[in-house]
Amino acid sequence: MQKLAIQVLTSGGGVGTVYPAPKVLVVAPPPLAAMPDRWFHDMFEGGHEKSAGLAGQYRAMADFMKIDVFDAGSVVTTAGVDGIHFTAENNAALGASVVPTIRVYSDFTSTMTAISRSLMSVLVGLGNLALQLRL
Repeated sequence: MQKLAIQVLTSGGGVGTVYPAPKVLVVAPPPLAAMPDRWFHDMFEGGHEKSAGLAGQYRAMADFMKIDVFDAGSVVTTAGVDGIHFTAENNAALGASVVPTIRVYSDFTSTMTAISRSLMSVLVGLGNLALQLRL
């Protein structure tokens, strides 16, 4: 996650243009929920404990790098059908909850960049979780 944040923070400028690097908002994924299917449970063994620590790790990294972080686990759970994915209601709640955080960005362009980076951070965070769990 730190590598991704550094890439974003150093991405200003361009060919024939000058613009600042976008602000960074890291969205820490919520912990994995209980998994009703034994196959998922066995595949993600130890995943709940590891995923429960991600928000704290991302907060420490964000504090060190002086960037923003939003803990999605403070709003939603992975209480979908399999204990991994969000429900439709979770997605709506997460979107509505992150808007006030994103509104601190100064203009539409940086806000849209922040939203896309936030969503990418969620995906990368979940990817990092999968790597940490050796999936």
